[in-house]
Amino acid sequence: MMLRRVAALIEAATRHGGVLGQASLYHLNTGGRMWRAKLAIACAGELGVADTGALALAAACELVHQASVVHDDVQDQAPLRRGQMSVAARFGAPVAICVGDHLLMAAFRTLAEDPDGAALIRLFTSRVSDMAAGQAEGFSPTLWSKMTRARYVSLVEAKAGAMIALPVEAAAMLGGLGADDIRRAGRFACAIGVAYQITDDVADVAPDLARGELNGVLVHAVCCGDPVRGKSLRFALTRAAEKGMATEDEATLMAWLRPATEATMRWRDRLLAEAMKEMAGHPLRRILLNAATALAPSPQTPAMGSQHAA
Repeated sequence: MMLRRVAALIEAATRHGGVLGQASLYHLNTGGRMWRAKLAIACAGELGVADTGALALAAACELVHQASVVHDDVQDQAPLRRGQMSVAARFGAPVAICVGDHLLMAAFRTLAEDPDGAALIRLFTSRVSDMAAGQAEGFSPTLWSKMTRARYVSLVEAKAGAMIALPVEAAAMLGGLGADDIRRAGRFACAIGVAYQITDDVADVAPDLARGELNGVLVHAVCCGDPVRGKSLRFALTRAAEKGMATEDEATLMAWLRPATEATMRWRDRLLAEAMKEMAGHPLRRILLNAATALAPSPQTPAMGSQHAA
């Protein structure tokens, strides 16, 4: 099975002595769905990419994702990851930073051994920088005072979309697709990433509200709801990002935010449907529609699923 071979390649690429090796192995053993690796394998298989290239690509995508997860937990001071202690909680933030760096370098080392390694590394470095830029903007003191829906989409395209576009673009490159087809696939994959993040945001409204963190439901309420309440919410979120939010304020705002959830999901589906228009006749259309259905399910996605055979 390809995923087992990917896991073996990741283990070999990250093997190291001492605390670094121990902490890296601990994190990798916490599990995860490996769906970025699955997406890389599916796209590569659809385009006839050789197993060796597909395996290296899938492993590198998973390693970059795992590195970002470790660094996220440091930034968020998260005690848990996948139901277990995070690397930062168990080994300390300094070790966790080293683990994230180690996993990232293992990804590039894996790519360097591929015949197309130079081109792949250029793509990976660009997307990782996009991800880092989007993540950094989330800590900006002007996050909420200057928030618009367009800015939210731009930030989430960088934070989440880049890491879904990456396996798709890289597989398209290895599969010999032209620049326009690579761009089209990357744009739709990025839109899937935005839809996936919005779906996640709906589940995380309460904790994100309490901490003043970027969230699509909160953005919709700030930008598209009652202007007076929206202004008050901007102020409350800016304050929450600095000091946290009082429990009584959180309860009041959560009651007001409930209608925004459905509106946000409709917005999400419109974004995805608009991006899907570019995929007519694309060789990866079926794979990416399946990915959209799996990663961003809603009442709209069965209709997308009915087009898979086209």
